Amino acid sequence: MEDVTGGEAHLAGLRFLDASRVFSIMEDIDPMRHEERKEITPRILRYVLPDDSSEAEKDASPIAAQEVVQAIKHGKNVEIVNAVVDGPLVIQSMVVEGVLTIERTKFKGAVDCSYATFKQPVSFKGSVFQTDAIFTAAAVEKEIFLDSVRFGGKADLSDLTATGVLHANDTTFEKEAMFGAVSFKKRIEFRRSVFEGEADFVSARIGGAAVFTGALFKGPAIFNRTHIEESAFFNPATFEGEVRPATFEGEANFGSARIGGQADFTGALFRGGATFYRARIEGFFSWAELVEM
Repeated sequence: MEDVTGGEAHLAGLRFLDASRVFSIMEDIDPMRHEERKEITPRILRYVLPDDSSEAEKDASPIAAQEVVQAIKHGKNVEIVNAVVDGPLVIQSMVVEGVLTIERTKFKGAVDCSYATFKQPVSFKGSVFQTDAIFTAAAVEKEIFLDSVRFGGKADLSDLTATGVLHANDTTFEKEAMFGAVSFKKRIEFRRSVFEGEADFVSARIGGAAVFTGALFKGPAIFNRTHIEESAFFNPATFEGEVRPATFEGEANFGSARIGGQADFTGALFRGGATFYRARIEGFFSWAELVEM
């Protein structure tokens, strides 16, 4: 065998890298590096990566969407944090018995939860849906947490029913946000959220308040025939020391809407026109400093 001081050796046609270099490479790309963070029991699927994990590390160690689907199918609680889910996640028409917590996680494939029933709270806080997220006609019996989520594709929650509060503060909808004919027994929250495409709340029914404080609607905002049992808030928010008014850059349509309490549009900016034709507001209509530009 020849001397290996040069960092490599040749034996029977095989080439060997210097051991220190091999270990260095393995530390950078080894997909098993975080395997100890994974826990699978008859009751739970848990996959949590450290907060300091780089995007490259998370991409190199994804969890398969099908593994998540199988855990849900078997009634397990699912906890996935700061990770990547690879592949389409389809739980269409399933009954989800366990708690579903998938936070600060990137979904590379489409997510289809249409007609599913969620028995426990559902949380996607801080996650990124790179493509479409479909929750059409899903039923959620507890609260839904979509705070700080980024929907890169269509977000379709039309015909969804929920018993608990919808938390969607600081959320970004890059394409259509479809909430047509939804039914929430309690309030909905969209503080400081951004709707880059059309926001469709046609015929939505909200059993509590509708909070859009500081929200930004870049496309049409359609609240035609929306029924809000309590108050509606489209008032300014304070964000990082600055006052951010609710802003409608496209058409704002509140035709035939019904608001059972106060309608607070204080300081709202309507840059694409607004209509309240045949709208019914049972409380005070706060429109001081209402601006159409």
